[in-house]
Amino acid sequence: MVQFISAVFSGIDDDRRAMGEPGRPKAAVVLTFDVRNQLNRWAREPPEDAPLLARRSLIVLQCADGYSDLDVAEDLGFSAKTVSKWRRRFLA
Repeated sequence: MVQFISAVFSGIDDDRRAMGEPGRPKAAVVLTFDVRNQLNRWAREPPEDAPLLARRSLIVLQCADGYSDLDVAEDLGFSAKTVSKWRRRFLA
């Protein structure tokens, strides 16, 4: 039985990028030119009264570039939960 299962699944690639993300598909983040420029400005120089705006802007910008939540989290050093939260809030 084990040999049969091994033979059946031997060609499956476990890489999540090859298989797609597990779970529900994520809504695409689409930015207008003006919104993208504003997010880039905030990412470079956040307002003094909102220092976390740079962090949120970077998350939204990478999501808009088509990266998965896990890729963004890994690249920016945040948790996937944080990235997912800000993607959802931006789309709301």
